Parts: sequence; C-alpha cells; structure tokens
Amino acid sequence: MSDYIRKMTNNMAGINHSFCKVAALITLTMVSLASQATTYYVAKSGNDTNAGTQASPWLTINHAASVVTAAGSTVLVGAGTYAETVTFAHSGTSGNPIIFNGQGVAIIDGSTLPCCTNSSFFFIEISY
Repeated sequence: MSDYIRKMTNNMAGINHSFCKVAALITLTMVSLASQATTYYVAKSGNDTNAGTQASPWLTINHAASVVTAAGSTVLVGAGTYAETVTFAHSGTSGNPIIFNGQGVAIIDGSTLPCCTNSSFFFIEISY
C-alpha cells in the first residue's frame, strides 16, 4: 500500500508542477499584455517629438493615431481645434480597441486643409 501511495504522490506532484508552470505562463502573458496598454496624451501645447505623456503630450491626433499600436491603449485628446487629417493606422482588437477620448471639446477640423474641402473627408476603417 505504501508503494501505491508513493506513486500517486509522485504523479500528483508532477501534475501539480505542470499546472503551476501553465498558470505562471498564463499570468505572465496577461501581465505582459496589460503592461502594453498605455494612456497617451495629445494637447494643443504639445509637440510630436514628445513622449506622449501627460507632462509631455503630443501635438497632433494623427501622430498619436500612427504610433499607438497596443490594443487597449487610450489616447486622451485635450480641448481645442485640431486642423489636420487623421489616419487611424491601428485599431486594437474587438475586445480591446484603441480609444481616443476628447477631454473637453476636441474638434478635428479639416475644412481648411487642401485635401479636405468636400464633406466626405472623414473615413475610419476598423480592422480587427
């Protein structure tokens, strides 16, 4: 009977060890994915060579749309009128989209741009 218990204990230890490895791998993957999602900032006082942080925001929404790639990230756009075209190069995933959120009234105005003098200048394509 003691040999049987010893074998069962060894088998359970192996299963438990494998389970712990899988659980650790899943946890590390989730932490890694979560750490990639970041909050970035755009403000009329910013500069596109800045880091995109609250203390050092970007100037244009288009710059943010071109460089933010991590699913689940958020871009907080400061109040103001942004005279620019915006190409959303990355969209995140269906469960974790990249979010652009206006802080106050943030307006994208393409009416003064040579490429956008008609009413159909705004186009968003989402690719999940």
